[in-house]
Amino acid sequence: LMILSMKNSFKYIVGTLILALLSTLYSPVIGQSLTFGKNSLKSMKLIESGTSSYLVFFCNNYYLKYDTKQQKIIDSVSYQTDSSNLDITNIITNYKSLVIGEKIYFIENIGGGVVEFYNGKFSRIDNSYTHRLQFGSSLFVYKNIIHQYGGFGFFSNRDFITYFDTTTKSWEVVNPIKSKEIPIGTSSNITMLLDSNLYIFNGFYIDKFDRNKINLLNEIWQFNFSNNEWKLIGKMNKDQNISHNRYFEINNEIIIINYNGYLGVLNIKNNKIKKFKKTKFIDNLSELIDPIYKGGLIYCITNNEIKNRLELHIREKDEFLGSYIEESKFYTTGFFDQNKYIFLIFVIGIILIVSIIIIKRRNKIDIINRYIKLRNDKIYFKNKLIDLGDSEIKIMKKLLEKPNGVTSSEIMILTETKGLNYSHNIRQKNNKINDINLIFKANLKIDYDVITSSKSTFDQRMRIYKLNIKDK
Repeated sequence: LMILSMKNSFKYIVGTLILALLSTLYSPVIGQSLTFGKNSLKSMKLIESGTSSYLVFFCNNYYLKYDTKQQKIIDSVSYQTDSSNLDITNIITNYKSLVIGEKIYFIENIGGGVVEFYNGKFSRIDNSYTHRLQFGSSLFVYKNIIHQYGGFGFFSNRDFITYFDTTTKSWEVVNPIKSKEIPIGTSSNITMLLDSNLYIFNGFYIDKFDRNKINLLNEIWQFNFSNNEWKLIGKMNKDQNISHNRYFEINNEIIIINYNGYLGVLNIKNNKIKKFKKTKFIDNLSELIDPIYKGGLIYCITNNEIKNRLELHIREKDEFLGSYIEESKFYTTGFFDQNKYIFLIFVIGIILIVSIIIIKRRNKIDIINRYIKLRNDKIYFKNKLIDLGDSEIKIMKKLLEKPNGVTSSEIMILTETKGLNYSHNIRQKNNKINDINLIFKANLKIDYDVITSSKSTFDQRMRIYKLNIKDK
């Protein structure tokens, strides 16, 4: 019995030592799930398989599988490869990565190579080469196919989308066949795919007049995969330019980690961005490993400078965001939004011009009504009788009734003589108007015509007659 008891005690001690050893590698503490050596953790990805999901932590020589439901490590596996030419450390450290199904793909950061990771094994699957033309390109998945946009190489930026053809194992171009315009080539963009629409913004481009100068593009572009068409949807306001493009996605929103010194939550489709105060926790986030959102929780890797290690923290969304500050539009759309001050000045100017014209016209009509009166079928100017014939009085009466203008045909009705031809009646109408002007000039000692004519704005063939009295 003593021997059996000693054996059981020995097993217990050994088991305790093994657990203690494991806890030094990835030890759970309050508010944290795992800790890593400062340089041992290279990247973190989320894989979903059926109803389960797990995080994959890529370390120097092995990877860990972490169950997000149980919140614990479920496996630790050494890497395998089908080729000795693959530098796994370089792949997990420097390549960009994305997830399709249960596989993780590592894409060469400068363009070309594609490495598949599945069940712990790395395999080079492309037939391309390292072309060095898409450094800083944006990587995304559309219809389970790897795509990338933009990137820099050979002194210029790319302005197109490429995709990895799984049949030919090479990269092909997505042609924007319906586009009337395309964005300037950029690198290090922020991108988001919503349904069939890819949104890109905040990218950098090379100044075409100074190849050593890099500018930030403030435009928001959308590419629709259904019809292969680019569309400019707006421009970021000057105070919305983002100095750093670290971000991750939560439920069709983009969490911008450094939004002008704050935390930003961007809904690109609804053109709304919310500003939150950055907490000390946000400042401690790892600069190399972006947070991942799953099931209402955000998985974050932070730097513990005191203990010189990396730590996994799990936060709820509201706890991660901190104190809300304000909401605003992220970009402007259309002429009015993009040039609202110029547009407002233009509108105000038009209103002022129209107002001045109306006031002048109103004043002119007021002067006419104040000076010229019709009494007992006689015309008076400042109570002075103007000796006019019957047809001339009818013309003056018509002009007083319609101060904004009387047509030539309306006056001819008053002056025409039946039986005479059209040309003779026109001369007769003109003579009557000339007579009125001469009578007013003689009686009032003025040097201008009381009745003036001009071409109609509606029909250049028609003349319009108006009274013209100057205030003295």
